[in-house]
Amino acid sequence: MDDIRRRLDIWGCAAYPEEDYPPGSEQGEVGGVDLALLDGEVAALAYRWLEGRWMEGDDKTLELCLEDLGLAMPQLSPAGRLYFEPAMEILLDIRHARSKPRP
Repeated sequence: MDDIRRRLDIWGCAAYPEEDYPPGSEQGEVGGVDLALLDGEVAALAYRWLEGRWMEGDDKTLELCLEDLGLAMPQLSPAGRLYFEPAMEILLDIRHARSKPRP
């Protein structure tokens, strides 16, 4: 949990990238993924996990966010990838923690 909290703190200090989006995409949308919505979903999942308020449906949202990141990341500028890499790591850490058997 400390890794997730540390990554969230680092990610929270990062500036949202001002970048050029791929040709033909709407500003703020890459590969059919709304980046602002994705940003907020990842943050909400992370805070709920850290606060012990994981809700029904959050596992599905986590998987959808990972899928969206997988679609968007290859199309982002280097600054965009740098910004969203911690989000991917946070989600993977939560997925890993959720997969551990509980005592």
